[in-house]
Amino acid sequence: MALLENYIVCGPKDNSDLPKKSMGMYFFECLKKRNYHDVVYKDAVSGKTYSAGRLLEDSIKLVSVFKTLHIKKDDVVCIISENNIHYFVIILAGLYMGVIINPLNPMYTQGEFQHVFELTKPKLIICSDTVLPVLQKVNTVCPPFQIMLLNSSTNRDYRLSNMEELIQETCINTSSFKPLELDYSSQLGLILLSSGTTGLPKGVAYTHKNIRTLARTIKCLFLDAKSDWIIQFVPCFHVYGIMHYVGAIITQTKIVIMPQFKTDVFLKCIEQHRVETIYGVPQVLGFLAHTDLLSIYDLSSIKYIFTGSANTPRNVIVLLMQRLNGVKVLQLYGLTESSGVCIYQKPLNAKLSSIGTLVLDTYAKVSCLATRQPLSAYAVGELCFKGDCIMKGYINNDKATNEAIDSDGYLYSGDLGYYDEDKCFYIVDRIKDIIKYKGFQVSPAELENVILKHPCVKDCGVVSLSDEKAGELPLAFVVLHEGKSVSENEIVDYVAERISVQKRLYGGVRFLEKIPRNSIGKIQRSELRKLLKSFIQ
Repeated sequence: MALLENYIVCGPKDNSDLPKKSMGMYFFECLKKRNYHDVVYKDAVSGKTYSAGRLLEDSIKLVSVFKTLHIKKDDVVCIISENNIHYFVIILAGLYMGVIINPLNPMYTQGEFQHVFELTKPKLIICSDTVLPVLQKVNTVCPPFQIMLLNSSTNRDYRLSNMEELIQETCINTSSFKPLELDYSSQLGLILLSSGTTGLPKGVAYTHKNIRTLARTIKCLFLDAKSDWIIQFVPCFHVYGIMHYVGAIITQTKIVIMPQFKTDVFLKCIEQHRVETIYGVPQVLGFLAHTDLLSIYDLSSIKYIFTGSANTPRNVIVLLMQRLNGVKVLQLYGLTESSGVCIYQKPLNAKLSSIGTLVLDTYAKVSCLATRQPLSAYAVGELCFKGDCIMKGYINNDKATNEAIDSDGYLYSGDLGYYDEDKCFYIVDRIKDIIKYKGFQVSPAELENVILKHPCVKDCGVVSLSDEKAGELPLAFVVLHEGKSVSENEIVDYVAERISVQKRLYGGVRFLEKIPRNSIGKIQRSELRKLLKSFIQ
């Protein structure tokens, strides 16, 4: 780790063996080198497995399926599904042929899907049958798109083809296939969704170069903290989830995929597969720290627990280390815009309160909020990052891209922090007001827009309420119109009917006479947080 001139911190040199080429070609070559019967993915519930050889064959066959549907280079294909062992087949096929894959949250509402589809303009949606009713409504108001089921459905009302059957019915010579040679620096491969302070999701564009840095980082992580099996319960539409799928292809690590997080399945998987490393989020660490189920399952194999997406309370980490016989709890830090993890704690030299050191070939500076000049060690400012990990930009949103990335190529994270003399980084607070509920990003502005549509509501402001298990809970301060009356529960229910489950008002509602705003009308959230403290004291 080096400190360059002008207080720029530089991560270690890229000494990896990952070629700088189309990632479709790279993943294709990785799978060809593997034993056909090597297990790559396993369903935690059904026990079904996906071998390296079958994954390669199915992804090649899916390219043929895409072509029959007139899907071509630079078209967008959306995946909308719970975690599934077939998920990465779609991403591989897209990377082979220059198709852009857009994974989406299956819990989105009709309005949320409509916004994203207007942004990315998909030609094909591959989905689980749970989201079909919503998608069929969206298809009547958005530019038309084809819909394909990911797996076969038991619902006879859905007269749609499904990907699994189409792959099985495709008879081609897969041995002669070769992925397209694509410009890895400019060719888009993925569009992931990131919440913004405006409340509307933004499409984060990844080139194949970005995906290479994601692969490089997860390979380093998997080698630093080895485990034959790793459990994936993080949503597959999130960059953190995609990292698991990638890691299984480029290393010998096998991934147990949980369609949904269930405590008994999770603990059973750890015991059955002797899992040594867990990649989690704060609420899962909170569960492990407090559950009474530890005496039922043998979790002695666990050596490392990495946690990311939100801050994990110090007392939870200490309790976890005590309950699991000195297990190392290590921090990950990153953004969707930085291709996932850009800082993490190394198992051999982790400082407890730090978030770790930079990943390979990544630059960072701590920027003064007033002058944007780089700051020296221990000075607090905004964390900024530069390197191949930084997104190409936000899809169809040059204004937001230029606000996020400066003329020197630095991404402004919106997080306050600093580094020490060892170039270890620390998070102090977030500049942004985004609430992180169980690792999901929740925009206060989006919730406020929903609440303000209630006929009794005159004004409102949303802030976070700290919670040991979930991290943060969305809480609303509400001002009612004169003469109107509505209960806290009625507003909570009103929001729940119009928004995804992770965005609901789990912190509840507090009533005020006036929302504090500054001279230009912006909500003063710092004042709301002070009011919240007085409510809970």
